[in-house]
Amino acid sequence: ACSMVKMAKSKWPTEEAWIPLHDAIEDQLLDKRRMLFGSLSEEDISRLTGVTQHRFLQVQHACRERLATIETLFKEQALATGSSRKGSCKKRTEVASIIRDQVVRGVTDVLAMPGFLILLLTVYRLQPMLYQIRSARTLTCVKFVIKTQVFHILFDVLLLLQVVLLSLIITATVIKLPSYLSGLRPALGLRAMRKWGIIMLSEFFLGILEVVSLVFAWKTFVLIFRGVLSAVLTPGAILAAALPPVVGDVCRLTLSTGVWLVLVGTSLICGLAVEESKESLKLLSRLTLVGELALLALCALGFSWNGVSGWDKRAAGEWYSPRIRS
Repeated sequence: ACSMVKMAKSKWPTEEAWIPLHDAIEDQLLDKRRMLFGSLSEEDISRLTGVTQHRFLQVQHACRERLATIETLFKEQALATGSSRKGSCKKRTEVASIIRDQVVRGVTDVLAMPGFLILLLTVYRLQPMLYQIRSARTLTCVKFVIKTQVFHILFDVLLLLQVVLLSLIITATVIKLPSYLSGLRPALGLRAMRKWGIIMLSEFFLGILEVVSLVFAWKTFVLIFRGVLSAVLTPGAILAAALPPVVGDVCRLTLSTGVWLVLVGTSLICGLAVEESKESLKLLSRLTLVGELALLALCALGFSWNGVSGWDKRAAGEWYSPRIRS
């Protein structure tokens, strides 16, 4: 600013008619100077002006260096990307993606008119489309609304196919068909119909799972009952085979089973008595053990007397696994 003022003074006309205007401008400049610098002396003002000019030159030099650094960096990046140095920083590999995007946009723009005709034919999507087109201010927004409504139609077709598939499956099951038809509400839309079909189908499979679990539980109970029954009657049947055939098979089986249960019960009681150290039942436990040994001896004698085959050695034609023999 000072240099500009000095330049203007040097070029100021020297005629007498311009002297009053020159003095008025000088007075205004002095008033501005006093208002800016206040009560500073001329030496302070000149010193402050020098410092300000020096700082301005430093900032200008730093900005020039920074600008040169930015230009150098831009040139290096332009060379690295292989692009032109006219402001474009796109890589050459991005050209294919840009072309592909533009082709896709062009195809969608071409298909916008058939999509609009489809929307007119479906009718039910026409009202929301017109409502959104009213708020659209550009042609791009209108095309976007049409594309959105076309995608909604495709999604509705997918929902319809799902509803039809669920209806066929539930009809094939027969069991859930009355509940499905009674709870079906077409007025609520395809989403609600699909949700209701999924609920009915889930209940059907849960019912099958419950039935299967009950069947397996019943089979488990049957196996447990058969195992307990075999554990109780098998020793009695072996003892019945050792008894003489004087009475019927039912009487021998009943008698031998009763004897076996009595021996088992007595053994359990004696075992508990031994654990509790009751002296009164220790003698009974010893007698029970002697009775069991005597019963085994009588069984062996009865097998030999009745000619039961296979109890002492393997009969002809019988086969046993090596694991059983070991």
